[in-house]
Amino acid sequence: MFSFIDSEIIGATIFLFISFSLLVFSFYAGKKKRAISKKAKIMILLIPLIPFFNGWINHHTALINIELFHKNIPLECRLNNNNYLISKDSGWSVDRYSFLNNSLLIRAFKCEKR
Repeated sequence: MFSFIDSEIIGATIFLFISFSLLVFSFYAGKKKRAISKKAKIMILLIPLIPFFNGWINHHTALINIELFHKNIPLECRLNNNNYLISKDSGWSVDRYSFLNNSLLIRAFKCEKR
C-alpha cells in the first residue's frame, strides 16, 4: 500500500499538519487554560491520514485499470511528459500493479480509459 502514496502528498500533508498545529497552538497560547477544541484535535489527528487515503485511491484506480486492460480496453498512460497507448494488442503486459512493455514500466494508477 505504501508504494501508492505520492511523495508530493506526503510533503503537502506535513506542511498542512505543521501549519494547522501552529495556528491552533498559537491561538490558545495566550490562554491560561489550554483547552483545545474537539474539532481542532480531530483535525490534528485526521490530517496525517491524508497520504493513506490518497494511496487507497491510487490502489483502487490501479485495480480498475488492470481490469480494463484485461477486458482489452485501451488505456492512455502518462509518464513524465510522454503519453503511451496501453493495450494487449500493442504488446503490453501486467506486472503486479504496473504495465510492462520491453523495459518500460508504467504504474497502472497513472492511466485513464481512452
